Amino acid sequence: MWLQEVGAPLNVMDTAQAPDFVRETVRAAADCPDLWGVTWWCSHDVDRSLADFPDLEHTLGLHDAGGTVKPVGRAFAEVAAEVRASSAPPPRGTAVVVEVDDDDLPLHRGDCAPGGRVFTAWMQVAADGGRPTVVTSRTAADAGALAARGVTDVVHPEPGGASVYAAVPDTERLSID
Repeated sequence: MWLQEVGAPLNVMDTAQAPDFVRETVRAAADCPDLWGVTWWCSHDVDRSLADFPDLEHTLGLHDAGGTVKPVGRAFAEVAAEVRASSAPPPRGTAVVVEVDDDDLPLHRGDCAPGGRVFTAWMQVAADGGRPTVVTSRTAADAGALAARGVTDVVHPEPGGASVYAAVPDTERLSID
């Protein structure tokens, strides 16, 4: 697994909160078996002379525009060293099922969005102290595949549920020829 384009956006947190956010985000990702990489959103802040960027883009880096390591950069380096020195986490034994079609595409994209059935079931398992993972309905039907991942408990989200926003409607499918 590769966690890509994660960052500490200062439009939703204070500068002082960002280093802790970095540490906790990377630790949470490292609790996933098979994590092999984390790509931070920006290595450097975008220089202010490049005025056509949104203001937020000038603050997302691990280094400032001049190359000086910022507190978030130091936090990232510290937690990366911590994670490298730790042992691999155990498998996640509880899996929440995403219903998919024959092409492994979710039947209802909104199920995975905040407020959706899969999201809500995953959050409930986590709130109850579990370490859930997600599997497709095709994987959930394969006892060997579940065993290979260490899954011993499968949660099928309740039918129905909240309506959620999705940028691409469930009825729209994208294909690449």
